[in-house]
Formats: sequence, C-alpha cells, structure tokens
Amino acid sequence: MAGRSLLALLLLSLAACSQAHVAKSLPCKGVTEEEVVQSVDISPCAVQPCTIAKGTVYNVTLTIAVKAPVTNATCTVEGHIFGSWLPYPGFHQNGFCKQVLAPNSCPLKIGNTVGYRAQVSIPSGVPSVLLPDRTIVRWQCKDENQKVMFCREVMVKLKGSTVAAKSHLRAGKRQGCKTRLCKFVGNLKRVFRTKFLRNRHAL
Repeated sequence: MAGRSLLALLLLSLAACSQAHVAKSLPCKGVTEEEVVQSVDISPCAVQPCTIAKGTVYNVTLTIAVKAPVTNATCTVEGHIFGSWLPYPGFHQNGFCKQVLAPNSCPLKIGNTVGYRAQVSIPSGVPSVLLPDRTIVRWQCKDENQKVMFCREVMVKLKGSTVAAKSHLRAGKRQGCKTRLCKFVGNLKRVFRTKFLRNRHAL
C-alpha cells in the first residue's frame, strides 16, 4: 500500500511538472533592478517558448531574492504587438503584495527568497489579426519609491494568429500602409490600446 501511494505521488508530481516550464527571461534593456530574479515559471506550458492561447489563464511565478526592502509595489504586464507595447487587459497592477506566496508577505525583508504569482490572459474577443506569431512579454514591478524591483522580458508564441493577414500587413506597410486591411488594423490597435490603458489607470 505504501509503495502504491509513493508511486501515485510520483506520477502526480511528474504530471504537475509537465504542465509548467521555467521560461528563459532577460532583464529589460536599460533598466537597473533592485531585486534578483532567480526564475520565471509559466503554467500551463510544456515547451520553450510557451504558446499562449486566447481565453486561457496562465500562472506566472517569479522567484525573487530580496536585496532591497519593499513595503508595497505596483506592476505592469505588456506585450510587444506589431511595434507597440500594449498592456495585458485584466491584469491588476496593485496586487503585488496579495500575490506574494506564503510564508512570506509584505514588507519584504532583505535576505529572503520569495515567490510571487500572478495571472495573465488574452481575452477570447481579441481579433486574431492583432496577434503576431511571437511576441515579447514585459513584466515590471516598482516599489513604493518608484524604483524598479525587477523588469523581465519573456518570448512567447501566440496561438491562433493569422499568418496570411500579417503577410498582407507587412506588404501594406512597405507601401506606406495604403491597403484597407493595414489601415483597419492600425485603427483597431489604437482603439485597443486606448481602451485598456484607460482600464489600467482606473485600477
């Protein structure tokens, strides 16, 4: 019986590991980090780079070595979409301290290693024509003094992107964005950015 229990526990552990992946992250260019990011884990994710699908919620867990004390923090998550940094909708920028994993909590103390977990998703209603095949996700948190705790960039693949439409867009951009599709997507991007920037500031 004990052997079966041990085997079941091992299988469950392997199943959990198969759903998560330590993502390769890089510090944001030109940014000095106050804390040390030891790892960035994305779940569900089986391979590198992780494939992000519309309508799916993803858990992102960062392991941080605290080098400077933190009482409170605000965070932003943005995606690099066709040359513009756009905020991920639905991400609560003021939730850092609530998302620090037990047994740690704010204020963070120097010398501690803490886990921080938050959720991101791309709404199902986002038009596929707005999604490139790959994009960079930038995750940045600032402390109460507006010093950058950490800023990390992770490459991800986007499932459901419209490759043919993007080829058409690239051709349109070479022509000075004169095609109807290129102009339509440009207007849609502006509306998308304005809407979710307004929502982010309202949080």
